[in-house]
Amino acid sequence: MMNRDRLYRGRSYTDNRTRFGLPERVESALVYPLSLLLSFIPFIGWVLAWLLGLGVYFFETNRIVKRHGLQSAFIFGTLSIVSAILGFLKIFLGAIFLIGPMVAFGLGLLINVIFWVMVILVIFLTVMAFMRPDYRLPYVSLLIDRFI
Repeated sequence: MMNRDRLYRGRSYTDNRTRFGLPERVESALVYPLSLLLSFIPFIGWVLAWLLGLGVYFFETNRIVKRHGLQSAFIFGTLSIVSAILGFLKIFLGAIFLIGPMVAFGLGLLINVIFWVMVILVIFLTVMAFMRPDYRLPYVSLLIDRFI
């Protein structure tokens, strides 16, 4: 039989207050939708998505919230940069005479796929951050653990 005290030792499953005055679970869950909303602002959205996650990482003292902030910066910052680059390629390669419309159509589909991946990820990560504060994405967490 397992000892419950040993199982949950060192983990914080209570509503600890963070530096910004919100409960830990709420702040961890709010980082993801805010990053997604900021990443949709034209021209500077990808910078703002990175800045929100990095701002939470640098100004927050709670380790769990710091990890979620850095995870959101890596995921939504990178995906918004890729989406912006593909948008610029769509504009420039779409002007080619014969193959331009097909390239623009293909890049437009890829941009839409990235958009829906971001929407699905924000819903999934928001729910997981609220239900399980110690949840980590498999490959991204290896990068984040180096910084924390």
